[in-house]
Amino acid sequence: MSSPLPSKLPASARKFRDVSAGLFVGVSEFVDSSLSTVPYAVDDAVDLAHLFVFELELIDPKKVVLLLAGQPQKPESQKRLDELLAAAVPKASPGVAAIYDHCYRLGQATERSGLFVVSLATHGLLDQGKGVLAAQDSLKRRPVHTGLLLDVLLEELSQSRAEKRLALWTLAATVSRAKPGAMTEYPLATLLCRPWRKRGAARRWRRRAGVVMPMTIWHAGTACSRRR
Repeated sequence: MSSPLPSKLPASARKFRDVSAGLFVGVSEFVDSSLSTVPYAVDDAVDLAHLFVFELELIDPKKVVLLLAGQPQKPESQKRLDELLAAAVPKASPGVAAIYDHCYRLGQATERSGLFVVSLATHGLLDQGKGVLAAQDSLKRRPVHTGLLLDVLLEELSQSRAEKRLALWTLAATVSRAKPGAMTEYPLATLLCRPWRKRGAARRWRRRAGVVMPMTIWHAGTACSRRR
């Protein structure tokens, strides 16, 4: 059983915890009913927050924020959420403004020798050539105008004082067969990985910002027949 209080750490490890921070976002439910639910998004955010706070002991609970829409599906995730809340980790709704604001504020709360982690579990969309992540209040028909622009989010992340920056995406890849020129939802491997293979802007941005971005993709909806 995990304890809400960290174990006795060496002074250097305590210092690292004190100058690190983490934002963990899980969006399972959306205001726009045309966006399908992402059942385990909240579980992913909670499980990762618990990992960094209690198991790895890399971030102090005072430097962690949970932005959640929905409830954990797994009993163990609910238990982990209870432990995080008992440790006074704040929880709020994952609106667009809240995500951008907490990303910036927590990044400013770090120091150069620390770690800044931003984790998002939600839908990912490709609209007008731009990568967009869905917040709780995003609209499917207007993703660029109401969602989280990947470039802007990475810009906020790059403002962190910490030199070590980790972005963890767990993204539901819903797919639609749209008419040419319409907004389409391709698997997020298309959104993030394809530009890197072509040495495009996303790859250059990644090098410039110094952000490491592991990514997990799960698919929902019809298979995409688009040739890659």
